[in-house]
Amino acid sequence: MTTWGKFRNVENRLRAVALGVPECRIDRETKIILRHGSLRAGARSAVGKGAHLAVIGSPEEPAVMSLGAGSRIGARSRINVRNGLSIGENCEFSWLVQILDSDFHTMEYADGRRSNATKPIRIGNHVLIGTGAIILKGVTIGDGAVIGAGSVVSKDVPANVIVSGNPARVQRDIVSWV
Repeated sequence: MTTWGKFRNVENRLRAVALGVPECRIDRETKIILRHGSLRAGARSAVGKGAHLAVIGSPEEPAVMSLGAGSRIGARSRINVRNGLSIGENCEFSWLVQILDSDFHTMEYADGRRSNATKPIRIGNHVLIGTGAIILKGVTIGDGAVIGAGSVVSKDVPANVIVSGNPARVQRDIVSWV
């Protein structure tokens, strides 16, 4: 059962949060910050205790975060969205996962070029992310992939593989995870 009363620290919650029904659960101690952004959560999705979700865009470019049906974000995870984050269905994130689609600053190089501070992240269906993993801007993670604990993912991950390390590298192919 979804109730608006389960939210604390939510800005613009009635206008910007669209929850799937039934049974979307967001723990009471989850902090959600929405500024020029929206959060959409599918049926049976959940966000664990003490997680921090910040979806902060600009009036010109609103930020969007979507959490697919049956997906779960673990306790004390931190997700910062300045552009876009799409999480597929039936994903499992362990605790202390960090996802950042922005560097939160722009670099100017000696030749006058500037870095792109934000790029959207796409996480496919049935993805497992281990504790303490960090997913950085612009990454696409394929369906059925497994991200090892403590990994730093800065490049795309193919479907149905296990990656681990810093930087994360493919360790082996898999058929599925349970």
